Amino acid sequence: MKNLFTAAAIAILIAFTGAVKAQETAKMSAEQIQQATVSTQGSVPEGSISPEATLWILLGIVFVTALATAGGGGGGSAPPVMEAITPG
Repeated sequence: MKNLFTAAAIAILIAFTGAVKAQETAKMSAEQIQQATVSTQGSVPEGSISPEATLWILLGIVFVTALATAGGGGGGSAPPVMEAITPG
């Protein structure tokens, strides 16, 4: 019976130690992720453009498309005139 209690106590200690180690590893990983996130917030990878530049490019494309759709090019012909049909 004494051996059973000793084995149970050792198993509980091993499980507790494993849980503490896992928690510490997770905490370290979270801290590393936070540091990596904070260190890269203000930087843009080389060769890429900023989000603001992407937004301006998209707005430019929308503007040009709207002009082309609305016929704002200036080279278009006048809209057709409908003649009134008179009876008789």
